[in-house]
Amino acid sequence: MKKKVLYFFTAVMSAVIVSACGKEPSEKVESSEAVGTESADKTENTDTEQSESGTETQSDYLALKDMDVESRVTLNEYTGMSVTLQSPSVSEEEVDAYIADALGALAGKEEVAILDRAVEEGDRVNINYAGTVDGVAFTGGTDDSEEGTNLTVGAGGFVPGFEEGIIGVMPGETVDVNVTFPEDYHEELAGKDAVFAITVNGIAPSELTEELLSYLNTEMTTIEEYRQFVYDKLMKSKQDEFDYYYDNQVEDAIISTLIEECTYMEVPEELVERYHSNIVNNLTVTANRYGVDLETYGFLAYGMLSLEDFEKLMESWAEQSAKQAVAFQAIANIEDLNVSDEKLDEELESTAASYGLGSVDEFLNGGSKEEYREYLMFENVINFLRERTQVTVE
Repeated sequence: MKKKVLYFFTAVMSAVIVSACGKEPSEKVESSEAVGTESADKTENTDTEQSESGTETQSDYLALKDMDVESRVTLNEYTGMSVTLQSPSVSEEEVDAYIADALGALAGKEEVAILDRAVEEGDRVNINYAGTVDGVAFTGGTDDSEEGTNLTVGAGGFVPGFEEGIIGVMPGETVDVNVTFPEDYHEELAGKDAVFAITVNGIAPSELTEELLSYLNTEMTTIEEYRQFVYDKLMKSKQDEFDYYYDNQVEDAIISTLIEECTYMEVPEELVERYHSNIVNNLTVTANRYGVDLETYGFLAYGMLSLEDFEKLMESWAEQSAKQAVAFQAIANIEDLNVSDEKLDEELESTAASYGLGSVDEFLNGGSKEEYREYLMFENVINFLRERTQVTVE
């Protein structure tokens, strides 16, 4: 099996929806330093803990196979669906943004940085800083390195008041900025007043010139060549990502089309609640692994501006998961894609052995065999649909 042990008992169906709607934010979510974005206390969570908090026991698990799904959904044509994927593309705005980021890295290079005007909102600047609380330095509150720290003024990457405090400061000047850490910040700093001595080292150039190309780690000698280089680099990255997630995209498109084509008389509330709980538990564990709370994770990974917005998104995923489950079970009933007791036991024993576990019970870890049966049925149905769906890439 390619899935992780116990994964099934936290996200069996919800994983299909979540994986299609968002990407693992490895480049966007980072453990926050003291002056960076807000975060909750870091918590070590294991898959076992996740399973215990988000799994129904075998005795109270309401199995899909025992539901009267035919009274809840009417299936339309599902054996001849067509889905279309959009091929990767790179816009001029994306090229401009890449170049702006590259230029931002030059803020700390004295020979090309802007040094003759004060900092304005939106500037990319290079700084050093030293923070204190009651006159005492704290962990993560100082950067006195030669490289310094680059930031965009007004982007909100630092605690409130930090970035605003350097507006109007000339490169080479040092200013004391008073801030108050948010109440939901790291426990040792939450709600405390602090003073940062911030030195502005330089302001990044805002426009690309041929004279700057030699500082951008490129052999290009003209702006046109460099823009083509950036375009090619971004396109390769997008194409690689498209190819890597191709199967996921196809399955997501099939599921979305299937749900749109179905007529639902009723979406079982118990299913919606189950998948919502799975999604919240799953993403909370993931957020903790990155050292952020669920609200921060929702913003960084999915662009949600508030926890309320993120909750609404997760609720919509849960409803889609429930609709998908009902439709899949209905198809399984018609096409004889359900998993027998014998097949279930065989797969469980094989999977437990492949992970070096002593028994199926150890693998289930208190979870339900029925949920694993549903996972196998989902695989049967999606493979059945893929074989009968025409996929076009435009």
